Formats: sequence, structure tokens, C-alpha cells
Amino acid sequence: MHTTHLHCHSYSRHPNVCNRARSSHALCSPSGRLGQRQRAIAQHDEYGPSTSSASSSSTSAGTGAAKHEPCMASRRGVAAATAAAMLSAIPAGPAQALKTVTLKDGSSVEVYEHGMSLSIVGLRGSVPAQWILDYKSALGRYAGFALGQRPHLNDIYKELAKPGDRNSAGAADVATLGDAWLGPAIKEGLLQPIPKARTQRWWRGMSPRWQALVTRDAQGNPSPDGEVYGAPYRWGCTVVAYRRDRLESRGGRQISDWSDLLQPKLEGRVAMTDSSREFMGIALKTLGFGFNATARQLAAGGVGVQELAGALRALRKQVKLFSARDHVRALSAGDVWAVVGWSQELTLVGERSNAMEVIVPRSGTSLFADLWAVPAHAHGGHLQRGPSPLLPSWLEFGLAPARVASLPGLKTGASPILLPDAPLTTPTGRATAAPSMQPGVLNHDGGYMPADPACLRASEFLLPLDADTVALYREALELSSQPAAAAAAAAQPAAAK
Repeated sequence: MHTTHLHCHSYSRHPNVCNRARSSHALCSPSGRLGQRQRAIAQHDEYGPSTSSASSSSTSAGTGAAKHEPCMASRRGVAAATAAAMLSAIPAGPAQALKTVTLKDGSSVEVYEHGMSLSIVGLRGSVPAQWILDYKSALGRYAGFALGQRPHLNDIYKELAKPGDRNSAGAADVATLGDAWLGPAIKEGLLQPIPKARTQRWWRGMSPRWQALVTRDAQGNPSPDGEVYGAPYRWGCTVVAYRRDRLESRGGRQISDWSDLLQPKLEGRVAMTDSSREFMGIALKTLGFGFNATARQLAAGGVGVQELAGALRALRKQVKLFSARDHVRALSAGDVWAVVGWSQELTLVGERSNAMEVIVPRSGTSLFADLWAVPAHAHGGHLQRGPSPLLPSWLEFGLAPARVASLPGLKTGASPILLPDAPLTTPTGRATAAPSMQPGVLNHDGGYMPADPACLRASEFLLPLDADTVALYREALELSSQPAAAAAAAAQPAAAK
């Protein structure tokens, strides 16, 4: 597995330090000033410095600061200010003040050097290249940064169970994980809570919707009393793309909500991504419920297994193809007129044809997010336990308003800041917010976001289901694949019992 290393210049590679090191053995020896500095860094603890590190830090903060001042003088004031702001998110510990920088507004900041590193394994293409450049600049020369990328979330998930491989996600300080993978990973012991998450600025800046999504109990279920296991950095949703010209020329109506997929003109003309949970969720939406409706909520609303199977059967009649790869191709080839899929792939389809419309259904859709999560065996922290002390600065960096420009909409994955807040669930399992009065057509000029955010407020992340709901869903899916008469006959003995 290939790992791309993007290193800031380490302390020992500073040009001035290297020149002096060649002429003075004492400087690089364990008893010299550089040796004292390295020991102080090694003893750095994100929960505070140890007693022995305090004395080492004070030793290096004297003459060492003056020696390295010329190297910092060439740095632009704005870069120094950015570095100071980023490093202020790092837990306090022994550090050496290089110099005081006076900014253009007359204020002054101290820029610190930290001999630390951060190891990240991310989903390929999910971290904008500009982030890497900006973060390296913010850290300065005295911190290491390594980014490994994997093509699929499944690859990262498998590596979480392999902490012995130093290049695997299981040994990294932080790794990408999809929100749907969060619950299983916690339950299997593959993750640890983010240390002191609730005390950090990135957490306080997140909306309650995001906070509720990543706060889980030991079984991986959302719980307000649980621990914080993730930090989001981008999100997307399920959308519908359709050939407006073909549908309207044959007397069909435009698609604005999930129920429009059931119109007769679309029978056998729809393709969907191969996901039983999405298929079930869309059927629930046509019945007026949300994607996470439970068996108890459905029963209270008068919907049993037969009614649910009937909704699935009606939807199945419209679908010509279930596929994770060929559904988009079928739309482009004209084999189908509408396709249900992920926002990132279907916005690209919409770009290629003026006759193609891409919408977020106005009653809401399913959401998904890429999160940063800490592997259970992360060992970049003090005494090789826990994640690197640089982790809070990386999480805050990704959630800063300045990052919105890199993730402006659904085409690339949108910044968490752009998702309107809304409750995750409701007691009845019905819509979580008032639906939009207009179809959520994606605005190409606005970063591929719907002009009316009401459809996003009504949207939901797919949450773990209880055992009764899973059993109901499975039975309904099985019945829906049978003809209506056969399904009714099969259900009669069970009802009699």
C-alpha cells in the first residue's frame, strides 16, 4: 500500500542546525542542547508536561531561541499568524518560543516550534490538495505530517484491525470512516473516543445535528451520554437525476419527490444504486415516514409488514436495474430515464447534458458523511499512547469557515458548515422538518446545492436499527420480491399463528 509522505522540515534538518551540527559534536549529543530539546519533545504529553520535561524546555528556550531567530525572520507575517492560530488548538506542553512577530494590525504573536508529527489515512480524493498545503504552512517547519490514501472506505475499515502494520490505518493517529461504518467499528473495538473532544473548539463550533451523529455509546448507537467518536469534514446525499426531455415529451410529470418515481410513465425506466437500506428508505418515504422509521413507529402509524411489502413491490415495479456501477451508465445510454444514486456521481452526469435534471427530493433524502475517527491502537501521543497532540489542530482546521471554499457543494462533498441543522429523529418516525414547497433542483452556479435548504433540513443520516425493525425490514423485502397473491398467501399462516 502506497503512502504519500508530505513532511514539513523537521527540527534536525534546519539548515542552520545542520551546519552547526557538523562542527560541534556536543550540540547533537544526548547531553547537548539539541539532545535536551529532543528529550523535552519526547516527553511532551497532550495532558500537560512531565516534571522532567519542564527543566529541559527551559534549558532550550534560552540560547536556542536566539540561534534560530534569523530563520524565522524570512517568514511572512500572515503565515506566522496562521501558524500561531493553528498551534493554539494544540494542548499545552513544552515548546520553544522562536520569536515575537508583529502583525500588520499592530498586534503581536509568538510562534512556537513543536517536534511532533501527525499520521493520517484518508479516503482517496476526499481531502482537498489545498488543505495539505495550507496545513503544512500553518504547522511550520518543525512538525511532521504524513498522509496515506486508500481507494475505498472498506479498505480503511479492514486496516483498522491491523495495528501491527505501521503503514496501516490501524496504526495512524486518525483515519477516514463513513458515518454508516461508525457504529460497527465502535462495537468491534476498532476505534477509541477522540480525547477531550468536548473541551476543544472544533466541537463547540459544530451544530447539534453533527454532535448527535458522532456521539455514541459502547455499542455504537447514538447516545447523548456517550463519547465523541468522530469529527465530520464533508457530506453528501442521495439524489435523483432524470431526463426531463424524455419524461415530459411522453406525458410524464417532472420529478420533485420520491412519490413521483411511481408514476406510470416511469415503469421499468428507473435505475437505483444497489443498497437495500436505500431501497427500503425510499419506500418508507412514499408512505410518509422517514428513512429511520422503526417497527414500533410503523405499527403506531398503521403500517404492518403487508403494507410495507406493498410499497416495496410498487417501487420495485418501476426499477429496471439495481447496480453500484451500471446505474449511471444506463441513464447516459438512455436505457432508463431516472436514476437514484450518490450526489457526487450524479452531479457530474447533470453537468454533461442540459436535458438532465438533478434534484434533492423535497420531502428529504438520506445523508452520508466522511468523518475523522481515531483508531483504537493509535500511538502517536505521549509514551506511544493515543493520537498525536496535533490531532485537535487538524480537526479544527477542517471545520474552519475558510475551508468551505474547498468543499462548496455536493459535487465535491460539502463542508459540514453548509448542512442546515435539524433533529435526527422524531417520535413518530415521520418527516423531521417541513418539506420544501419547491423541488430541490441543484444550482450549478451555487456549488451544486439546492436553492431551498428545506429539503436538507428534512433529510436524515441512516442510523443503526433495533432488532425488531431489522426483522420487519427483512420480511417485507422478502415478501416484496414475490407476486402480491403469493405474498398474501405466505403471510396468512403467520397471521393465524
